[in-house]
Amino acid sequence: MPGLKAFYTTLHKIVFKSFVILTEKPCVINEDFMEKIFGPDPKEKHPMTGFPQVCYIKNTVKNPNIIVGDYTYYDDKENSEDFERNVLYHYPFIGDKLIIGKFCAIATGVKFIMNGAFHKMSGISKRLQKT
Repeated sequence: MPGLKAFYTTLHKIVFKSFVILTEKPCVINEDFMEKIFGPDPKEKHPMTGFPQVCYIKNTVKNPNIIVGDYTYYDDKENSEDFERNVLYHYPFIGDKLIIGKFCAIATGVKFIMNGAFHKMSGISKRLQKT
């Protein structure tokens, strides 16, 4: 099939042009090839084999008020899949949302303090003082 061969040859030239590898060999596209060219699958929990401390958090967050973009990862040696423990004072009755964009890197120990941590300034508050 000359048309199919021309297609694969053209595809091969387009994909590898930035690497200056221009050959007339057909390109075999499989999962390994796609990962090398386009990076890890954003639907995986752990994008780096052998490094469970790195986790794409979009695939682990269960709270509908926490929205995370693709390829955003969290690094934690203890439990990278439990990112939600770092979102403090996030009560459902308040209705606020934590929105984290794409391609963000979140370090170990980062805490997000949500609106539930604040109280009305017009209300009664008690502050203990040493006398």
